[in-house]
Amino acid sequence: MRGADAVASEGKKRLEDVMPIATGLEREEVEAELEGRKRFDMDAPVGPFGTKLEVVGEGGPPEGYGDDDDDHH
Repeated sequence: MRGADAVASEGKKRLEDVMPIATGLEREEVEAELEGRKRFDMDAPVGPFGTKLEVVGEGGPPEGYGDDDDDHH
């Protein structure tokens, strides 16, 4: 007995039965999920991200700070 019937009777899924056209990283990810492990960490990053924000008052940034391309005014 081979194919999908064999898989159903055994209770095990094979990559070819779930996603036969998977290749590369997608194939690795699907294989890992079938084995019960995670190939990639899907948790969002925690902690500060990006650049440090600077609070600027109504008049704009203080002299000497800001964009270097301000000479077009």
